[in-house]
Amino acid sequence: VDVLLIHGANPLHNLPQELGIAEAIRKVPFVASLSSYPDETSELAHLILPDHTPLEQWGDYRPAPGVHSLQQPSMNPVVDSRQSADVLIGVSKLLGGKPAAAFPQENFQTYLKDSWREEYGKPATGDFEVFWTESLRRGGNWTQQEPLAAVKETLSLSALNGIAAAPSQI
Repeated sequence: VDVLLIHGANPLHNLPQELGIAEAIRKVPFVASLSSYPDETSELAHLILPDHTPLEQWGDYRPAPGVHSLQQPSMNPVVDSRQSADVLIGVSKLLGGKPAAAFPQENFQTYLKDSWREEYGKPATGDFEVFWTESLRRGGNWTQQEPLAAVKETLSLSALNGIAAAPSQI
């Protein structure tokens, strides 16, 4: 391994010391940490590129089928940081060629919006900008009308009564 990028993890804190993670990281010629704060692992990095905190960044998640959550910043960055995805897009542009072609967007916000445009195409409203604005307002897009339908089918009133009675039997 010539280059190690560490993002969203602190293996020196979270893994047993016996695994020799610190020694392994010290052998890597170039280590970059994309941590929001100083930690044990970032102390070994040659370069620290502070990431935005979750409250300062864009993102999307699919926690369940039919649920596509959309995250937008709820505050401006408190310190001089950049979202890790913006850093990677910037590096791809510096590399040129295939990496730059894979990310023609200027930043992750635009990349995210373009990926939603590609996935949802022309929504029922007929206007993607209206759909995007509504998705931002709602916090995402839900294609499953009754997300709890599967849960409702598996739980019955008698099962719930059994759960409620269980503590008294312990």
